[in-house]
Amino acid sequence: MADALSCMFHALRNHLSRTLALATLCTLGLVLATTPAFADDVITTIDISGKGSNTTVTIDKPGSYRLYGSSSTTWVHVKTGNVTLYLADGLNINPGISANTGKTCPSIKIENTGGTVNIISEANAQAKLSSYLTSPAIQKEGTQTKLVFSTADSEHPGTISATAASGSMSAGIGTNYKLVSNGVTGNIVFKSGKVIARGGTDAAGIGGGSGGSVDGITIEGTANIEAYGSAGGAGIGCGFHGTMRNITIRGGNVTAKGGDSGAGIGCGRDEQGLTHGAITIEGGTVNATGGGFGAGIGGSFRSKVNSIVIKGGTVKAIAGEYACGIGSGGGTAPGRIRMWRSISAAEPSLPKGVAKRAPSAPMATDTTPKKANTLQQPSREVPSSLPRATP
Repeated sequence: MADALSCMFHALRNHLSRTLALATLCTLGLVLATTPAFADDVITTIDISGKGSNTTVTIDKPGSYRLYGSSSTTWVHVKTGNVTLYLADGLNINPGISANTGKTCPSIKIENTGGTVNIISEANAQAKLSSYLTSPAIQKEGTQTKLVFSTADSEHPGTISATAASGSMSAGIGTNYKLVSNGVTGNIVFKSGKVIARGGTDAAGIGGGSGGSVDGITIEGTANIEAYGSAGGAGIGCGFHGTMRNITIRGGNVTAKGGDSGAGIGCGRDEQGLTHGAITIEGGTVNATGGGFGAGIGGSFRSKVNSIVIKGGTVKAIAGEYACGIGSGGGTAPGRIRMWRSISAAEPSLPKGVAKRAPSAPMATDTTPKKANTLQQPSREVPSSLPRATP
């Protein structure tokens, strides 16, 4: 009899334990449902609101961090790689004179230590970042650290707006003014979500500040990018007197506008006659507009892009005054352009003083020495400049 009662007691206790556990999980499920859905990792939440003057949020350990709140006295310094930053809806970092003892100050600075830093906008989030004096909104110097932009929910993408101070001579996302930085940025990838970047004077929207160079920007997936350079800077590319290498677009939706003397995608104003690296478009929808003397895609004033390869996507390139839609900027010898037959490209606008050819007239010849065609599909040469009209 005692054994029977003992068995009944243990069975009842186990039943009650399972019922209590299920109730607890259900309760937790209700709580977790009210929080953002993230990966299965530990997230440190940082409220930047209400901080005192000259507050630096230092992140020096790998991990995941969620930023929210609003402040003009705080900025974020990422000193290590393998970090994920989640940007919450309503995040507004607007550093002013009291953010860094009156010194130049970005919203987020990423050190060149290696590893990967992910910046992820939460679903439907609107995050605003800016800068003070000569700093980008998001400052990334060097190419050792990989910077990746994405959104937590591709069906409800968030938006990150990165605007450099108007007179900063710094990119919206990229390098500082070269005299106060190493002036090189790259290894930046945009995968999803919307990013709007605006550069300061002589700077690119995404890429180099004044004198700043870029080596490696990739746009792919479902990224929605808007990049606006100021006078002297490209929309996406380098700043005034900088160099540009390796811009690749594989997907997404890209709108890029250069400032005066800047290309939409490519070079900033260059008075030194430099030859710049490759621009490759493999997919996506691209709308690129150059400023005066700037190509829609390619060179700017007195600069030449060594290689422009377009083999997919839908591309519309509008030239600034005295430049080509795709190809050279004003005052520049032609470079080399290759297009696949599958490309759907809008006719570039013609520079002032250049006559539009009759349909039966032969195309102008690119006098640049030709190299062996290494493409895997048939391609055709496209002239990167047109002769001026005979008076």
